[in-house]
Amino acid sequence: MTFKGFQMNEEKLEIGIQDASSENCQLQESQKQLLQEAEVWKEQVSELNKQKITFEDSKVHAEQVLNDKENHIETLTERLLKIKDQAAVLEEDITDDGNLELEMNSELKDGAYLDNPPKGALKKLIHAAKLNASLTTLEGERNQFIFSYLKLIKPGRA
Repeated sequence: MTFKGFQMNEEKLEIGIQDASSENCQLQESQKQLLQEAEVWKEQVSELNKQKITFEDSKVHAEQVLNDKENHIETLTERLLKIKDQAAVLEEDITDDGNLELEMNSELKDGAYLDNPPKGALKKLIHAAKLNASLTTLEGERNQFIFSYLKLIKPGRA
């Protein structure tokens, strides 16, 4: 080969080296940007995981509160039904023989009342009205918890 051929090969090699060097710099810059983006994504995933745990804890708490409220509503409903039944029996007793005190003493001995309910027809009705109001309030709270629970499970849908 001639000297001129070596010069041409050398020029081609230098151009190739410059192109490779330029491409290497671009790739290093791209790698640096990708690493920065990966770090941002890593932080976002970490934050989302924290939010997920918080939402799961809130969900468990909401389910527990909802369960407690439903149990309380069930208990109040049962008591209210007992009171209504007893009020009906009491009303029959008043109209039948007028012996209210004897009937109430009999019910107390049979264990019809478990936690010191009021005595007398009017007091029983007032007590029943209070229980009914409490039941209505608890049902409203239960519905609100259900709504909140649904919002927690399916954000943007409820």
